[in-house]
Amino acid sequence: MNRIAKTNEVETFVATNMLAVTADRIFTQGKDASNNAIGTYSAGYIKQRIRLNYPPSGKVILQATRQMANDWSVISAGNVLGLGFKNSANADKSEFVESTYDKDIFKHTKEELKQIDLLIGKKIKQLLNG
Repeated sequence: MNRIAKTNEVETFVATNMLAVTADRIFTQGKDASNNAIGTYSAGYIKQRIRLNYPPSGKVILQATRQMANDWSVISAGNVLGLGFKNSANADKSEFVESTYDKDIFKHTKEELKQIDLLIGKKIKQLLNG
């Protein structure tokens, strides 16, 4: 196997593993890149969510329609892989949400960066040992 194929294999391994981790943090736990709550919905908006059969939680989880959560993907950005949105409207929404709450949401947490390092080491060891 050539080096480029192995590099892509490492990137794919890391990106696919981190996709689930970041999706859970953002769209289920409602946490930003500092591991703090993204925000809290207003009482009026919570009432509206209840009328639409959403849970009565005030925790911002960015999935009223699940469109953003479903679109959060491993994407190719030139010659590297990363996490992001395939649909540009969702990418625009992500920027709007970060601006609205004045928080980095879609960046990795410190813990996630440590996990990435471990995943890279694990995959390289697998590739080197066959």
